[in-house]
Amino acid sequence: MKQRIPILMAMLMSAACVLAGNIKDVWLAMPNSVAPYLNSKLRTQLVTFNQTGANPSVTNLVGGETRLDTLTESFMQVRMSDVSTLQLRLLPRAEGDSLVCVVKTVAGPQKRSQVAFYSLDWAPLSIQLPELPLPARPDTMSVDKYNRLISIMEGRMTYASLHAGDDGLTMGYSVIYATQDELKELNGFNKERELVWDGRQFR
Repeated sequence: MKQRIPILMAMLMSAACVLAGNIKDVWLAMPNSVAPYLNSKLRTQLVTFNQTGANPSVTNLVGGETRLDTLTESFMQVRMSDVSTLQLRLLPRAEGDSLVCVVKTVAGPQKRSQVAFYSLDWAPLSIQLPELPLPARPDTMSVDKYNRLISIMEGRMTYASLHAGDDGLTMGYSVIYATQDELKELNGFNKERELVWDGRQFR
């Protein structure tokens, strides 16, 4: 019985760390299905390497390199592969606790993201992002040019990026099936949108 007490205490302390809202402990408790390239051992190694000043990089389960780019108390960014990135951020809830926002982005070469929300024990939450509007027509732009640029954006995907320093989210459209000249035309027109977390959703 005495041997079981330290084990039980360690389990309770680990659970308390997660409930307290430390992104490192949330990351270590993360289900393998969220980041299939990594298992628990590899996730632990990334954090350990980062904290000891070693190169925070591991060989993932498919033989590629995964690197921990950023780790703070409430945010982390992991370069899963040459073309994919995983971001996690703790966000305060209006109810008084926290949740986890996960953004997975693949660039092949145009960016596309998936955004999901979880409780601290990794139960999925049904929180939706607002629909990203198409760019409005500037007063100085002709209707014909505006319609032409919008038609170029018919082939588009949505990407998102969590902020490392605050509870914001940047969203934008990446355009596929467009020539380099058309993409240049979209510069300054296809603008990103900054969203702010209000305790229940991004607005």
